[in-house]
Amino acid sequence: MSSHAKLVLFALFALLLAACNRQASPADQLPGAGVRLPPEVAPERYDITVTPDAQAGTFRGSVRIAVDVKGETRRVILNALELQIDRAVLSDGTAAKVTYDQKAQTAQLAFPRALKEGKHVLLIDYRGKINAFSAGLFSLD
Repeated sequence: MSSHAKLVLFALFALLLAACNRQASPADQLPGAGVRLPPEVAPERYDITVTPDAQAGTFRGSVRIAVDVKGETRRVILNALELQIDRAVLSDGTAAKVTYDQKAQTAQLAFPRALKEGKHVLLIDYRGKINAFSAGLFSLD
């Protein structure tokens, strides 16, 4: 694997970790800054797969997120700056409806029934673009 591909993969891994569990500080200057993710769903483990297409300037990926639901909820909020979620399901096959808040840079996964307190697994397929500037997944020349 080339050093460029390794750099892209490292940047994506960092992006996904931040996207799933970022606690914004009031000093952040990006649009959507200061938005805190609801505490009802806490991520515990991420298993991430990423396939970059450097020529097209895009990437596809999937993530398996083990979460601990602290309080019954029908929604999971994720940071999703410049990400498109193609599929979001629980490990039991229950699909979520995905909506986006562009201003807050988040995606909401709404489930047809409440997630009970305890351990759950989210399976998410996503895609995005590789940026030429330091936001999201980006490349360095």
